[in-house]
Amino acid sequence: MKKIVMFVIIVLLLITIGIILLIKNGSMDNNILYSVKFNDEIIRIIRYDYAIGQNQIVGVEKKDNNSKNYNRLTDNLITVSMEPKFVFLNSNLGFIISKTNLMKSNNYIGIKVTNDGGKTFDDCVINYDNHNVEIITIEDVPYQENNQLKLNCSIYQINKDKTGYETVKLIFESDDNGLSWNLLEKKENQEKNIMIIEVNNKDLIVELEDNSSSRALLEKLKEGNISILANDYGNFEKVGELGFTIPQNNQEIETRPGDVILYQGSNICLYYDINTWNFTKLGRVINVSGDELKELLGVGSVNLTLKAK
Repeated sequence: MKKIVMFVIIVLLLITIGIILLIKNGSMDNNILYSVKFNDEIIRIIRYDYAIGQNQIVGVEKKDNNSKNYNRLTDNLITVSMEPKFVFLNSNLGFIISKTNLMKSNNYIGIKVTNDGGKTFDDCVINYDNHNVEIITIEDVPYQENNQLKLNCSIYQINKDKTGYETVKLIFESDDNGLSWNLLEKKENQEKNIMIIEVNNKDLIVELEDNSSSRALLEKLKEGNISILANDYGNFEKVGELGFTIPQNNQEIETRPGDVILYQGSNICLYYDINTWNFTKLGRVINVSGDELKELLGVGSVNLTLKAK
């Protein structure tokens, strides 16, 4: 009888220990806010605690394939909001965005950068002077394009004819590994956001969306023109294979004539009529009307040539 009782006690003890370990591991997984791997090195951002004002305290940990445990790197832990954004672009350069809305009254402080893999962080300086703007909104994490560090933002300001308000997209760039950011000139922004589609000896000017899909396509076009045989589908679009895959930013879209759409990451669609589906908008033709585009595309298949401006 004593042996049975002892056996039951041991079993219950083991079950209790197992439950505690499961709870502990589950809690740790919930505290991993970001993780990325560079070669044999894994970097992650961990929540260590919560702070007053709906904030949380985070830091960077790192390990390589030869290590079982992570080592904390951050000297001084960082307080961020409950909806932060994180990115490491390589094993040294990383960013923490506490809040997406940066206030002029706080000198647009809110982005922190590390250049030593997360050991130390500095506040990024946003150089922007517009007395009509109180808030800069961070649209996405910093990224590299043509070896240039960039940051997509937006502002909400009164429109030119002063009849209402409009959202204006801004692109900042950094030449010192993210420590300071300066506004790109509007003309340069526009030049980088244009693609050409040649159809029947006519150049269609496409104003591109500001997303990772269009940026990836522009990078491909820098390697050379892309020729596509586009077939008619559904009496509302011409669709053809790119021959490669680029990132998707899918959402429910009702197309208009002139919309250029990415479908399933590897097909490009040029719309001459209306359709609704879940896919990625790459841009829009701006130099011809819907009727002109439909006539230009004609009936059946058509050859398209995609070119960088």
